[in-house]
Amino acid sequence: MQFISPLYLLVLAFVIFLCPSNLILTVCISSILINYALLIYSKKFSFDSFRIYSRLKFLVFFLIIINAVFSEDHISGLIQGSLMSLQIVSLVVASYVVRTIAGAENFIKGLRQLKMPELLSFSIDGTLAIIEGEESFEKKGGGDGSGSGSGKGRSSGKGRNKNNKKVNYKEILTHIKNLDIEPLRKKIKKTLNESEQRASSLGLEPKMAKDVGIIAGIGAVMMSFKLVKVLPGVAIFSGAKAIFFFPLYFYAAANTHSRWGATIAGSVMGIIAFLNGDGRYGIFEIFKHIAPGLVIDILWPVLLKLPKKAWVYCIAGIVAAVARTSTELIIVALLGSSAELYLFPAMKLVPNITAGFLSGFVILLILNSSKEKKENNSKGNKGGNNKTTNKNCPESI
Repeated sequence: MQFISPLYLLVLAFVIFLCPSNLILTVCISSILINYALLIYSKKFSFDSFRIYSRLKFLVFFLIIINAVFSEDHISGLIQGSLMSLQIVSLVVASYVVRTIAGAENFIKGLRQLKMPELLSFSIDGTLAIIEGEESFEKKGGGDGSGSGSGKGRSSGKGRNKNNKKVNYKEILTHIKNLDIEPLRKKIKKTLNESEQRASSLGLEPKMAKDVGIIAGIGAVMMSFKLVKVLPGVAIFSGAKAIFFFPLYFYAAANTHSRWGATIAGSVMGIIAFLNGDGRYGIFEIFKHIAPGLVIDILWPVLLKLPKKAWVYCIAGIVAAVARTSTELIIVALLGSSAELYLFPAMKLVPNITAGFLSGFVILLILNSSKEKKENNSKGNKGGNNKTTNKNCPESI
């Protein structure tokens, strides 16, 4: 019955955003009250749930002011903006309740019951195993949620401090500034090796095991960056972590046998980030991780035919950055909003595009570093007995 939690969110989203305008207030207020009743009944209510509202304050303010200013009848615009805000708040509250009551393990099992792809399922499991430093749900049997505490909806939280201590982000940024990405490459390689060892023990066919190892490892690296809110000693701007995320998407697209490696990697990142309480828009936050991966997977065959130059990957990074605003675009589209409200995702574009452009240089540095490493290995091997990689990419980390 675990499929009820993801199905509940899906059905509730349809009801909230497709109900007649004269029923929006009733539906949204009822939804919020029911969800708080569920929290109280399950004895998982805490004042932490009220943080949702403070995280949404900018969006609520924006929706109300824009509708009031650009509407001919300012009072009607004010009411319309308030109802739009209520729709968003009610679904975000539902997302919080599902995450808190169902927990990570049950939510993921529910997705499996709804026929989630095997590659995505095993990759999520492998990523959580690396983050937590524990055995995967499948190997433990995943029965009662005891031991790891992952049934409480904060599955990746326990690995937060432990993983953050392993990564010196200031050192990585300093090396990248000096065109040396060796520390970042070592971090990726170390995590990928650990992930592939775990995947090989699952009894999967070789291609699937390799893809699971790569994607789970990438997911763990992404989450280790994601769990650091501000990089130490570095002035940071919104969306800046895409500088590190996008190269990992490219690595997934290049080295997995699946045609949709980057999309699966983004899905892993999005689902785990949602279960960890990341972002302010609840279930909508998943899309901002999936969309860049989908774009990169689509672009990858074209990129293989283009010269390996910085401008090529900078342009690709910009396109992926535009896709990263999908969360805001989906919210505005679901609200059936007027053109003025598209200013909201437009404001997100500036920092995202900046990060996407800069990520192109990191992608190129990783590819060049990989190429040099492969050439050095080729010289050291006799008889041309080199390790092979995915046919889509001539280099590997």
